[in-house]
Amino acid sequence: MQETHVIKEPFPGLFETLLDFPNVELFYELISTEFKWILSWDYEFFPPTTETWEESSLPVKHDQENELIFTRAVCYDLLCETTKYVAIQPNLRHANIIQLNNFPPDFFGSQQN
Repeated sequence: MQETHVIKEPFPGLFETLLDFPNVELFYELISTEFKWILSWDYEFFPPTTETWEESSLPVKHDQENELIFTRAVCYDLLCETTKYVAIQPNLRHANIIQLNNFPPDFFGSQQN
């Protein structure tokens, strides 16, 4: 089990912590505008516990208009500039994020396109 509220440095210059029920005000203290990009992975458009179908207007194919469809949980990765992320953050649910200075590759590690 990982300790909560402890800042660790697993690699030089890389810090991590696990917070137990932080509030949104803390987010603004942690985000640095010195980094250009924010990458969020496995962002859940609806919470994973949603077991009922809800009507949603979502893209089903790139470069096409949204379609009105029924969904339960929609999960995706998103990447945007830090300033934009800070602006839209109040509309987002919880998210896994990392800040980056450079536009990331399509895949990290050995996975290829």
